[in-house]
Amino acid sequence: HIRYDLSPSHDRADIKIDEATGAKHLRVVDYKTGANDIKLAELYDGLKLQLAVYTDALIEELFSRGEKVEADGMYYYHIYDPYVDAKDEADAEEKRTKKLTLKGIDADEGDYFETVLKYAKHKAAELSEQMTGGRIDKSPMKKDDKHPCAYCSFKDVCRFDERADANKMRRLEFPLTKDGDELAYAAIRSELGGDADGLD
Repeated sequence: HIRYDLSPSHDRADIKIDEATGAKHLRVVDYKTGANDIKLAELYDGLKLQLAVYTDALIEELFSRGEKVEADGMYYYHIYDPYVDAKDEADAEEKRTKKLTLKGIDADEGDYFETVLKYAKHKAAELSEQMTGGRIDKSPMKKDDKHPCAYCSFKDVCRFDERADANKMRRLEFPLTKDGDELAYAAIRSELGGDADGLD
């Protein structure tokens, strides 16, 4: 096996100290200019691993320093100025606050949170081994009618073209729906050697 050392570079990590117990609580936030949320259907296929990988690597780094921390959660935060239809300023502020909320997974979701961290680490290692083993085929992931080639800065160099036999778009194994996330969670638990309990 090849060892990979990760040095997490996250947007924000908060550590809160419980004055009563002295316990340290960690929260990791990834700021995005577009709307984001953790979708297990994407995670299962190796997409958007970074938030979970950052969180897991940061926890390990803190533990290696002898700091005992408890993760509170990992989240995306959409940076934008939302438009709201409101009757007055107070109503507008309330509606804006609802739109500007953290989206992600709380650690109090227990096994679910730990499973996501564990699988992201597992999948990142799997993909790394594939790359170091020489697998560099062009196979972008298409979601619905969207694919990354439309926004890629290197498409003129890559020249991905589905008309060529070796160039094929991949599709997500599971749909980007609640049912799809439940199926992805079951597959993740199975791949990690556990039983799937489903999502609440």
